[in-house]
Amino acid sequence: HESLYNTGKNTMTYLSEKMLCILERLSDMFPGSSYQSRLDTYLSTKGITDAAQLENYIRQFNSQKESYL
Repeated sequence: HESLYNTGKNTMTYLSEKMLCILERLSDMFPGSSYQSRLDTYLSTKGITDAAQLENYIRQFNSQKESYL
C-alpha cells in the first residue's frame, strides 16, 4: 500500500513539473498575455504619483478583468 502511495505521489510531482514547463513555454510563446504584463501595460498609461493611486488602479484593473469573464 505504501509503495502505491509513493508511486502516485511521484506521478503527481512529475505531472506538476511537466505542467510548469508547459506553462513557462506558453508564456514564452505569448508574451504580453500574462496577468503581470497586461497589468504593467495598463499601469504605464496612468500617471501614478503615490502608492494609494497605484492600489486604486490595480483594483480598477482587476474589476475590469472580472467583468470580461
